[in-house]
Amino acid sequence: MAPGYREVYKYYLMLQKGLSINGQIFKLSMKQIWELYEYWCFLEINRILSKKYKLIKHDLIDVNYSGIFVSLNKGSSSSIEYENERTGESFKLTYNRSEGEKITTGQKPDNVLTLQKEGSEVEYKFIFDAKYRINPAYPDSDYYKIYDGIPGPEEDTINTMHRYRDAIVHNNRDKAERIVVGAFVLFPYHDEEKFKNHHFYKSIEEVNVGAFPFLPGSTELISEFLQGIIEESHLGNYERNILPAGTKDYRRNIDFEQNVLVGSLSKRRQLTKNLEEYFYHIPYRKSIINHNLKYVAIYQSEKIFGEDCGVRYYGRIKNIEIKKRGKINLPTSRNKNKNYIVFYVEKWEKLVNPIKPEGYGVTGSHIYTNIMLLEKARTIPELSIKNLEQWRTWLELKRVQDDVRVLIKDNNIGFDTLLKGFELKDMVVRIKERSILIEKDNEINEFTGRDFLYNLRGVMKVLFKGE
Repeated sequence: MAPGYREVYKYYLMLQKGLSINGQIFKLSMKQIWELYEYWCFLEINRILSKKYKLIKHDLIDVNYSGIFVSLNKGSSSSIEYENERTGESFKLTYNRSEGEKITTGQKPDNVLTLQKEGSEVEYKFIFDAKYRINPAYPDSDYYKIYDGIPGPEEDTINTMHRYRDAIVHNNRDKAERIVVGAFVLFPYHDEEKFKNHHFYKSIEEVNVGAFPFLPGSTELISEFLQGIIEESHLGNYERNILPAGTKDYRRNIDFEQNVLVGSLSKRRQLTKNLEEYFYHIPYRKSIINHNLKYVAIYQSEKIFGEDCGVRYYGRIKNIEIKKRGKINLPTSRNKNKNYIVFYVEKWEKLVNPIKPEGYGVTGSHIYTNIMLLEKARTIPELSIKNLEQWRTWLELKRVQDDVRVLIKDNNIGFDTLLKGFELKDMVVRIKERSILIEKDNEINEFTGRDFLYNLRGVMKVLFKGE
């Protein structure tokens, strides 16, 4: 049982007991078709995921003295974990596991995909429940009349998905939060193209509750959907939620506030003083005071700092004072009576990845940005993103390709610099009020903002068709 010998012995047992495979699924007994369909759905979803993503670990198979034991059965839970090598994010698919906290009643859906994305500590859950029932939509039946003659799942199974989404919650600081973003019925039907016109497929885009036809040879719709929710950002997952009425008014002022001042330095020694005494000063302007600033960051120009240029330090503002230049603890012989704003910080944090100028600079004394953007940006132009729509577009493009260039008017960025768009590969992306324009090969394609943010893979397929 010593390390090394233990692993050898394990593989020896696997070889020796290779034909002794045990488990509920292998018992030679009568099985309900719905139960076999549940097993197949779980295994087939994993097959789809394994073609695109790296398998990390699972608890399906164990080895003991009696042979190889497969744990997949209706009476126990199973879990398989994967990694998206493109982003480094891991996610898992579980079968037959109790979900959430029993604030009302316990819930145990068949298959739950749990995603956790970079930039968020929240887990987003998507339920795929196997239901071996189909309404054939016989002519003159109520189902035929309501759903345009297209076979589909029974209505009560869709209602169960609504129940799952509302009932599975967890407590966060003594406040219940819903953690299921979407819930979907998997049912045995072969004609995926026809089902695209079914009400319960169209409802997926509207409320993230609906159904997917799922049979051998009919797996394209769910494959596309799985890749979409895995590849999109955490904000994309979040925005699939059905939010309560009033959310827009509640969040209007906090969505993307410009709460960081990025200030430049005139001398190298100024940085040392700022870091040692936990402050930053800037010539007084009333407009600066009127900003709801929570952080201050320091921009080190390439001209003064050489290879140490860029934004490297930031701190949460503890206090703000207006002082004469002569009252600030700095060696100076001029402008002693000029008013300055002094930002005192709790402590200076060092960015994990310094924000590089990349040939750009900060014009004037400062620019404004957002703390989320400050922590994620890699180049100075990225700090010129001004609103949530631009931020969301940039974030989704970064998940497609690392090298996304922000297009601005010139090489000097000020606090009023406007963003023109983004460039990646051989495409230019521009944001209009209600749509996204993508220019490629001298052709301009227009997409709705919803299509772009929630179906970026589909948009890219249109742009790269034939390549």
